[in-house]
Amino acid sequence: MEKVIVVGANGFIGRHLVPTLAEKYEVVALTRRPESFDKARNVLWDGKTVGDWIEELEGAYAVINLSGKSVNCRHNEKNKAAILNSRVDTTEAVGQAIESCENLPKVWLNSSGVSIYKESYETPQDESATEFDDDFLAEVTKKWEASCMKYAKDCRKVTMRTSVILGLEDGSYPLIAKLTKLYAGGKQGSGKQYFPWMHVNDFCMVVRDTLLVKDEISGPVNMCAPDLVTNAEFMAEMRRAHNRSFGIPAPAFLLKIASAIIGTEASLVLKSSYVDPKVLKENDAVFAFPKIGEAIDDLASR
Repeated sequence: MEKVIVVGANGFIGRHLVPTLAEKYEVVALTRRPESFDKARNVLWDGKTVGDWIEELEGAYAVINLSGKSVNCRHNEKNKAAILNSRVDTTEAVGQAIESCENLPKVWLNSSGVSIYKESYETPQDESATEFDDDFLAEVTKKWEASCMKYAKDCRKVTMRTSVILGLEDGSYPLIAKLTKLYAGGKQGSGKQYFPWMHVNDFCMVVRDTLLVKDEISGPVNMCAPDLVTNAEFMAEMRRAHNRSFGIPAPAFLLKIASAIIGTEASLVLKSSYVDPKVLKENDAVFAFPKIGEAIDDLASR
């Protein structure tokens, strides 16, 4: 079996991705602390420098870098530095390691974010967009992608511009589901802002069955479902799936107060990211949950 190295395998997405990949590949999980994986071998590193782990990359089929501190926190100076450094330092180390191989991995998938795009309510933005936002997360994403693209020019590289990933263990879904059950599942802000999303199982299957195997795919790929929905539409589906006939809306000013209390940023909810997964659609990527209602029904049933 060909070998795939997953960097940051112990995160929310990584724990889903490892067993999915293990059905077709030998998987090495690169982590900063000892972890137990049923279907992968665990190798340690410090998250920022090249070390003995470089031997695992020699002749490997692919490297997938998922590392990065969650942006779901207060964006104070300390957290901003951690958000940036955890992405750039990791990507730099992976790039240096790949370049030092005699037999380079065939493909390098590196996480990125849809936060790079300008806020939009009318025009969906696909991977051909060249004008980006200038807020904190957009600037982080630009530096993140640049640190990937400057290395290993002979290796096929894909920057996975990841949207909100829906799953039971972490991310937005558990909190929103709890609020919905408490009848606080109304629209957030105006409700008109677009909400790019993807079921975690679809993320894993798209990585395995599309991004890793289709040599014609390189550069940025929007990792989101083709169902482009607004916040109001998303919250309506949450209420339906959780049997709630109404939900108290949360105006923008209230979200800003609440986010400060619980330690996050209201902009993560209020910014309209109207993002189209054009590359995935053109390459016939298969989604088990292409519609938001189907994704929420699956999660709510479990």
